[in-house]
Amino acid sequence: MLSEPLSFELLQEPLENHMGYQLRRAAVLVQADLTAVLKELNLIPSAAFILLVLSNKKDLIQMELSNLLGIQRTNISPLIARLEKRGFLSRSSLDGRSHYLKLTGQGIKEIPRILDCLEQHAKNCFAHLSASKMSKLNKALKNTQHLIDQKVSNSEDVAVYRQLSFLIVRTSSFAMSKLVKELAPLGLTPSNASAMVMIANNSGIHQSKLGRSLDIKRANISTLISELKVQKLVNVQVKGRTQELSLSKKGQALVKRIAQILNQHETYFFNHIKKPQELISSLSAIRQQLTKK
Repeated sequence: MLSEPLSFELLQEPLENHMGYQLRRAAVLVQADLTAVLKELNLIPSAAFILLVLSNKKDLIQMELSNLLGIQRTNISPLIARLEKRGFLSRSSLDGRSHYLKLTGQGIKEIPRILDCLEQHAKNCFAHLSASKMSKLNKALKNTQHLIDQKVSNSEDVAVYRQLSFLIVRTSSFAMSKLVKELAPLGLTPSNASAMVMIANNSGIHQSKLGRSLDIKRANISTLISELKVQKLVNVQVKGRTQELSLSKKGQALVKRIAQILNQHETYFFNHIKKPQELISSLSAIRQQLTKK
């Protein structure tokens, strides 16, 4: 058991050195800030990006828009319906099944307001990063997307692809989708797997400290640990008002497989990046900036 409280730095190892982990954590905070700044327009980020794309590309059909933004067809249809109801876009029949989408006059007037919100959002997230670091991060994320999904390779003329926050969130979404599938055979989610790796490297960690280090709310971390207990992957020792966590023998065996999956996942998505630590540092700085707000 640990004889003294763990430091923040120790708690973060070794996940902090994974590009995918940093990207995932940054994406959550970036998305939350973007949602907050767009709230005054009564728009969610995906709806704002739909309008932004249509301001730059004329007469897109819904399938093309879905591919550009990485939004599933079942999810993009209600978004378009709501934007049409608000008078921001219109649809014209192409072949009876597909429709061209274009901004209305009201939608065009909304674009400057969206751009103002995005400018404020950029200041919140990236003002502390140098132009060089932002450029390198932007380029690396675009290259990652192009390697994984050729549908985005001709998207440079789309305004939304010049938004770093969009690239962070979408690249993270790509990576997370694959990671969920890779961990499913183990009966784990990325959050559960991350918790197990953290416990493996900090045996005896308090449940509350684990939640803070992974930025998981108290109620959610309790549910997560309960799930791992049911699977007999963790041991919980109650000491007063605290709960100390360690991996069971079954958990210790499984965490080795988790580490293999995480490393393979990291290689698949980010092996093309020549200096990952520089980008990891930038993503960590974004997280720290948004956590301070």
